[in-house]
Amino acid sequence: MIWQDREILVVDDEPSMCRLVATIFEKQGAIVNSTFTGEGGLRSVQESEPDLVLLDILMPSMDGLEVCRRIREFSSVPIIMLTAVGRDSQLVRCLYAGADDYVTKPFKPDVLKARSWAVIRRANAWPEVKEVSTYRDGYLQIDLERKKVTAGSLPVQLTATEYEVLSYLYQNTGHMSNVNEILKHLWGDGLAGSPEEIRIYIWHLRQQLEPDPQEPKYIVGEDDIGYAFQVKKT
Repeated sequence: MIWQDREILVVDDEPSMCRLVATIFEKQGAIVNSTFTGEGGLRSVQESEPDLVLLDILMPSMDGLEVCRRIREFSSVPIIMLTAVGRDSQLVRCLYAGADDYVTKPFKPDVLKARSWAVIRRANAWPEVKEVSTYRDGYLQIDLERKKVTAGSLPVQLTATEYEVLSYLYQNTGHMSNVNEILKHLWGDGLAGSPEEIRIYIWHLRQQLEPDPQEPKYIVGEDDIGYAFQVKKT
């Protein structure tokens, strides 16, 4: 079973939601722990990093977006935000905070399991990279096999999904991949995200990797034509 002994942390101030998620995943063999506050969720990740965090947005005191931002200061654990609001603006806020994905309440159990497994798969796939996976110039260093990226001598902290986008573009260096190609690579058929998600991932990659994000040299292109990784011109 793919979920056997996977550790999942649910952070939601509604006990009924925590019980629902626990029921869904424990039937699959996962170990599910719950906490009802953002502060509790942050402590749980610090003390024992789980395989996945399912994080509600609307919580008292410290909301899910703030928890997500703080987790990203020290961990790349896969995070899926649980939100009762499906507006694009909410999606933007989730991804800017560092989430790998989001699921809108109420959700179908199969959708939650599929999207959860997708982000775990990405996070665990890096040691298996077999193709050419390193790049180095005077500014940027990428080692996808070791899951390490350095820009301007500083380490770069990316989410599992951002690593997956970067890996896809790098492995297709010079090829302009359109948004639909990237979406299909991330989600496959039937789990498609939205073009807005890709735009945000690209924006964040540029913020982290480019000397000048407004004039990108590595990740080039636009939504209407596609995106590509290009080597630095000497």
